[in-house]
Amino acid sequence: MQKHPTDNYEKLEQGALILMEKLLKKGYRASILEDSFREYSVKVSVEEKGNVVVYYSPSKDTFKITLKEIKDEKDAHDISLLWESKKKKSVKDSVYTDKGFEADVDGSYFSNITSWASIIRKDGKIIEELSGIVDTSNIKNSHQIAGEIKAVIETVKYCQRSKIKKLRLYYDYNGLKYWAKGL
Repeated sequence: MQKHPTDNYEKLEQGALILMEKLLKKGYRASILEDSFREYSVKVSVEEKGNVVVYYSPSKDTFKITLKEIKDEKDAHDISLLWESKKKKSVKDSVYTDKGFEADVDGSYFSNITSWASIIRKDGKIIEELSGIVDTSNIKNSHQIAGEIKAVIETVKYCQRSKIKKLRLYYDYNGLKYWAKGL
């Protein structure tokens, strides 16, 4: 995975994933804008709604969001309520088990570039970060989905090379489970 210009990358990613988990449960599709990482912030793109900026305060070890880039006031209000209901939980209270091998995968499409990323953990500790660009010469209008699928494929290849036989996979694009089952 590319080196990010902030020492707070892992914390910012955790905050973004907490927000994305809550959004996904309410039917919003969201992804981290990889090129948006700054020293204390990162943007989460909410499909067809706009961007949410997640801020991290290292001194307080807390997160907050701003919704200035959300297009509709009602959507901004709904996302704010989702965030406030989730904010009380810590990362440890999230969906992660921190047992065995787990991986987060994601795909993105930005500025005509389709990319993918995977973070692989063992017992809650990051052991590998993978990422790349997808060749889109044969892809029609499904760029982000291609990134999502490529992330899964590359994660499985890594597990095969590393002799990892069991992996819990976290993803934000629900269609992946149907793709994996051939449905």
